[in-house]
Amino acid sequence: MNRIGLEVTGHTITECTIQHTGYRFLSRARKLCKNTAIQIISLSLLGLCTIASPLSYASTQDRQQPINISADSASVNTKEGVSVYEGNAVMLQGSTRLQGDTIKVYTQNKEISHITALGKTNRAYFEEQQDEKKGKVKAWGRTIDYDIPSEHVELTHQAQLSQNGDLVKGENIAYSIKSGTVMAKGSDDKNKGAGRVQMVIQPRADDSDSSFQNLKE
Repeated sequence: MNRIGLEVTGHTITECTIQHTGYRFLSRARKLCKNTAIQIISLSLLGLCTIASPLSYASTQDRQQPINISADSASVNTKEGVSVYEGNAVMLQGSTRLQGDTIKVYTQNKEISHITALGKTNRAYFEEQQDEKKGKVKAWGRTIDYDIPSEHVELTHQAQLSQNGDLVKGENIAYSIKSGTVMAKGSDDKNKGAGRVQMVIQPRADDSDSSFQNLKE
């Protein structure tokens, strides 16, 4: 099966790769382009939560790595600044992974502004490694928007975020990679849990912090 890949260095598109069994074709991205009502949570326990560890050195290193995207097919619209990757699309940047049935890449001034992953068969998936002791941050949603400059991740519909056994679920979840802040919202649809946010906090030793801290009512 054909796989199309895009490599980005410093958030600037440099080249793309089309791979086929026994065949490899490399060209500049420019050449490819020519061819081709939410309710705030009512759960009194949780209004705002924070992932324990701030952005770590390892995570900072991720932002300095090239972005690689692969999929079964791709289309690029240079006029609109949008490229669409379909078929088990995967974005990798260091330890950061974004996966979905479709990935859309938006550019401004030849630099990537944000990436959106869409999940139809299964939910889209995001993960990154912060503090090795805390484990990976893992997140799911039917739509995942990853804003590159602000390092902000937005999970929409059937949203879920976990780290080290701690878990938060909601209709929408906003996660700041820089600060580790998580904001969850429920749905106003009674068929979707009546607007409730669910949270699980695992027991910790006396000297161990939960992955989610600073809860506010």
